[in-house]
Amino acid sequence: MVVASQPMEEGQWDIYLSYNEEDKGFADWLYGKLHEKNYKVWYEKYEILIGESILEKRDEGLKASKLLIIVLSNHALTSFAKAALVSKLYQQITTSNITILPIVLYHTDVKQLPEFLKEKKHIQFPLKGSDDKFEELYQHIERHLNHRRPIKKPDRDNPYHLVTPVDPKLFIVNESLVKPVAQDIVRKQSISIFGVSKMGKSSLLNFLRSKERLIAEYYVVTP
Repeated sequence: MVVASQPMEEGQWDIYLSYNEEDKGFADWLYGKLHEKNYKVWYEKYEILIGESILEKRDEGLKASKLLIIVLSNHALTSFAKAALVSKLYQQITTSNITILPIVLYHTDVKQLPEFLKEKKHIQFPLKGSDDKFEELYQHIERHLNHRRPIKKPDRDNPYHLVTPVDPKLFIVNESLVKPVAQDIVRKQSISIFGVSKMGKSSLLNFLRSKERLIAEYYVVTP
């Protein structure tokens, strides 16, 4: 298997791309699609310099990444078996705070997948790539990364995260109304917020949703 990794901090990279050299054509295509989405991707041919330790750099890359996309093919499985890489890879993954997203290329014998990958849901791709399949993968990547993003706590002096200073006397939706408004959302599952530009309509809505974990229909109107 070929995997990517430079000196870095934990969580510095969104995705660590693992592939077999025989599947380099697909890996290049996938890297290009991920790059178009502005993901920070560890990709070996761009991250390891001549003279650097390949194993050390791969290990650093794995530890500094949030997601591991591992491209699985018959070539990759054969490489696993010949080099006894399964236990090494499993050890690396279990000691890292990383989520595995297996990609299985068409015609791969899934019965030969390592045990720790068999129990994981995977997505299948044709060897030449597929825009439709990539969009499906993209949705899963976004959901995983969103789960990892911390929820911002409201600033006590600016609970609605207003972008410009506002006179509290003129800002009619104050902290005392947050709870009843939230309860109204729960009951009606919809709310309309009126106000001029920069008064914090969207900020208030985001605050309410994060505080109460609400998903509701809403309308924001600017006169």
